[in-house]
Amino acid sequence: MDNFVDQQRLDEYQKRVADWIAKQGIFFQLRHAGTMGGGSVIKQLGVLFLRVLVVLLLCLGLAFFALNHYFGGDDYRGEVTAALGEVLGASSIEAKKFERARGVSTFQDLVIDGGEESFFFQAEINRLAAASSFLTGITSKWAPEQVRIKAASFELKAGGDQEEMQNSFASIIASMSEGNLESIEIEELSCEWGYSKITYGKLEKAKFRASRDQGVWEISLEGGRFSQNWLKNLDIKEAKLLCDSDGIKVEKLLLSKNGGEMELAGSIMGPAARPQFNLKGLFQSLPILSLVRLPGVDVREFMSGSISGDMKISGSTDYRIVIEADVELRGNDVVTLREKWDLLRAISVLDVDRTYRRVDFEEGRFSFKTGGGEMEVNGIDLKSGSLAALKGEFKTYLPSQKEAAEALEIVLTEGIGSGSFKSDSTDTSAAKDLEDERMSLKTAAGLLREEENYLNFDNSGLDGVSEAQREVMTPQQIDDMRMRDEMKVYRVRGDLSLGVAAIAFAEYDNLTKLFPVDAQGWRWVPFKTKNTFSRVSAGAAKAVLEEARRKKEYMEE
Repeated sequence: MDNFVDQQRLDEYQKRVADWIAKQGIFFQLRHAGTMGGGSVIKQLGVLFLRVLVVLLLCLGLAFFALNHYFGGDDYRGEVTAALGEVLGASSIEAKKFERARGVSTFQDLVIDGGEESFFFQAEINRLAAASSFLTGITSKWAPEQVRIKAASFELKAGGDQEEMQNSFASIIASMSEGNLESIEIEELSCEWGYSKITYGKLEKAKFRASRDQGVWEISLEGGRFSQNWLKNLDIKEAKLLCDSDGIKVEKLLLSKNGGEMELAGSIMGPAARPQFNLKGLFQSLPILSLVRLPGVDVREFMSGSISGDMKISGSTDYRIVIEADVELRGNDVVTLREKWDLLRAISVLDVDRTYRRVDFEEGRFSFKTGGGEMEVNGIDLKSGSLAALKGEFKTYLPSQKEAAEALEIVLTEGIGSGSFKSDSTDTSAAKDLEDERMSLKTAAGLLREEENYLNFDNSGLDGVSEAQREVMTPQQIDDMRMRDEMKVYRVRGDLSLGVAAIAFAEYDNLTKLFPVDAQGWRWVPFKTKNTFSRVSAGAAKAVLEEARRKKEYMEE
């Protein structure tokens, strides 16, 4: 009985001590729990473990809530956005919206200004997403392995001065190779480059894929459109490129336009200050209108068709891009000239048995070269069955101030160089400025832009002035606009000859004597030209009709 009482008292004592210890600190409990016996120690440790666990969970919950609040705040967005801008070498970067969800960080509507080390002047990115850890931006920098972008547009540093090009060419690789980045996907990529119309190029809404393998980026492009120099709005069927610090190797560039195709391969190499293009390949059934687009002229009214041949693209975006091609009509290729040409219309009047309203040249060859805003066409040797033939060469170019003034019958004044007369387009001191201005792509906002509607010059000419505005303009202001418009109209200078059948002038003895038959049975009507595109053969047509008219007048007498 005494033992039972003693045990009961001991249990009560231990319970009171345990309750007192439980009210003390955690470390005190761990230190003195052993005095209460083994069972009490285990019990006490269990209680302490549960309490510690509750405290830890509470702390973690508070930390999680605090971090999530921080992640959704402007400070964190600014910090991560700045880190992205540092990778891109941006001078400023702004994101309209930033969010984190399910381990993915997403930027919406990024507007970026390039810095000295960037490869672009300006960029706009719509929805950039990449994986991120929970503590990205807290204990580590954001360095994703994969980046996905919905749409991006870049104004590239290409065609600039040497210092800009030195920075940009190397910084493309540096930016793409930053951190752990292994792949980039862009659903719609648009780029434009060049400071003038002779170096301007663009890429529109192409699907971009890039992956890194041992320091080399393998890049593929699909869809979208490509333009460079005289090549306008060609559809991108496929492009495969390898890019490293030495430059770009173009394994395949397949372009198409209205059923025609062009396939190129080659390289874009250093020196970095002036990257050199060296692309070669073939084109088949390429529409002529993809190559010949002249401001103010609807070329389709004069000529059309498709051509095939070998092509080479060379030059540099900081100087000029040169396109050279040897053309040979193959298969269904044809070069069509229409009656809009004065000489064809004149011969249609004289030859009562045949029509020259449309002449399809289905056999022959020629070569052409473009660069510096000009096009040279040499070695023309085309035949349209027994109806007509064409041979010779010509060159398209933009006129000087003097040529434009002569065409408009404007008398140029001679100013004092860089003085007050320099802003007067009818003064000789403005010649250089006028030539530079017509090749500039700078708009009022200072952005690069190509004139999409090639039938219009721009909004600065008389075409953009209403009748009411013209009535209040001075004669000098009108002449100024006329001069600027005229200097944008391409001229054609060349030595061409149109061949017609021997019986074409059967009713005109004087014409048969003037244009004798050669060994192949052609009568060649030569015409040297130095005129606008639409009036290339105007002089020859006038001479032929006047000669025919003299024959008619003689017979009537």
